Amino acid sequence: MKRLALLFAIVLVTLVGMIGVSRGADSGIPAVLSQLQSIQQKLDALTRAAQPKRYFITSTDTVQAGDAPNACGTGYHMASLFEILDPTQLQYDTTAPSAYTSTTDDLGSGPPTNIFGWIRTGHSSFSGADSAPGESNCDRYTTSAGGAYGTTVALNHLWEFALATFPNVNLYYLYNAPWWHPERTQCNSHAHVWCVQD
Repeated sequence: MKRLALLFAIVLVTLVGMIGVSRGADSGIPAVLSQLQSIQQKLDALTRAAQPKRYFITSTDTVQAGDAPNACGTGYHMASLFEILDPTQLQYDTTAPSAYTSTTDDLGSGPPTNIFGWIRTGHSSFSGADSAPGESNCDRYTTSAGGAYGTTVALNHLWEFALATFPNVNLYYLYNAPWWHPERTQCNSHAHVWCVQD
């Protein structure tokens, strides 16, 4: 905030100086406009930098679907896929007590791949055996019944993939977000939970 106030003061002094110079000649107006555009771009960049990315995590514990809404820990809630659809706009919180971390996985400061977690779908309450990933949601994650289904997703660990490699496996990938691998999962299964900052 102090940096923005200082920048505002600099902009104000610069503008006063430019206006004083430009009064003497009409030819100074394009130069003033160009400088104003440059200042606006710098202000926009500072504003973006001052707004930290939202955190997301995968829960440490695995739970059945009915327990998923309460598995995220303080400061987080069970995420809808559309809250975390583009992980490049988020930051994985490796310091959260409820976050999945590993000393054997190649995580660095990023999220794990191939770790399936329950995810909210945005679909109406549905858990039928004929449901597909994205519509099945264990009746809005209120049931852990064995005959009911929900949706789990993992960040894709297969970066180069040919369906012909797995001809007998029904694999789903999101067409517009191929880094997410969704699966229809029985509600009595144990899975991690994808969580996003409140």
